[in-house]
Amino acid sequence: MGKYHEGLRGFFKDIDDNVKAEKNSHRKAILDNYLKHAALEYTDRWKEIFDPVRTVAHPVYKVRWGTDEDVIYDGPDAVQGFYRTLKDDTFLTNQDQLLAVNDWGFTSFLKIILHMNAEKARREGFEVDDDSAQYALETPCAMYWLYDDKAKLIGEYVYEIGKSTYSKTAPSDVITDEDVQEIVAPYLPPVS
Repeated sequence: MGKYHEGLRGFFKDIDDNVKAEKNSHRKAILDNYLKHAALEYTDRWKEIFDPVRTVAHPVYKVRWGTDEDVIYDGPDAVQGFYRTLKDDTFLTNQDQLLAVNDWGFTSFLKIILHMNAEKARREGFEVDDDSAQYALETPCAMYWLYDDKAKLIGEYVYEIGKSTYSKTAPSDVITDEDVQEIVAPYLPPVS
């Protein structure tokens, strides 16, 4: 397995380990919600993120990632549009997370990697030297996720905190959507 496989496995293991270790029931519920939310983001079941047991009726996301200003997604339709955009000829993986939880929610530092084919990379303005290759845009980010007193997600703040790096993925590190599905499967909530 390549570095993106191991990075994503480590990302989910870290959240799961935090869930298991947390003694405070409210904080444990926040972490468990995050674990399921993160797993759902990688699947066709991503709309389950908005189930009323996981997310408030009117979530607000603030994202500064590749922009000079915050992009605000206000309400469920806007936030769902954010997820649709992420799935437009790309998929992401996360890795190298440092996570801290509190009663208000959690904060984390991590690397978010957008994986894309050559056509998408070219459309995004990146240099492409191999039309059959996979490309990766790695971005260090800080996230602050807010939760209510029932451990439902109120909103996400996601901020790019360092320079992104772009590269052609080494053949040994190529990760597929199928690989991602296999990695996240153990963390998905049961189908309702």
